[in-house]
Amino acid sequence: MSASAHEGHIYVVGYDTGTIKVGYTANPTQRIRVLELAARQLGCSVDRTWVSSPHVNAHENEQHLLEFCSSSGSRVTGGRTGEFFNDLDFEAVVQHAERLPMEREQAPACAQQILRGV
Repeated sequence: MSASAHEGHIYVVGYDTGTIKVGYTANPTQRIRVLELAARQLGCSVDRTWVSSPHVNAHENEQHLLEFCSSSGSRVTGGRTGEFFNDLDFEAVVQHAERLPMEREQAPACAQQILRGV
């Protein structure tokens, strides 16, 4: 299912070091590729990924996911900002992400009528 111009994805990336990164992207294939390249340059690798279906409230869901990770784990930076976390279980982060509401963009009423053959 492809994303519309107003939709995006949230993602969870697990590294072989145990670090987890969460974030938002409009292009998950490209984003994961960039993260894999950066990991190799740092001497580690991506060993697990999860990407949501496209949805219009992806930015909001990214914030919810960051809050969950911040309250459940520790930021790699040690500060209050950042998208890299330690002390988290990958599956628990994915389960939390999967429970977030993911709303698809609705086609305009005229397009819905055309699709239904009205």
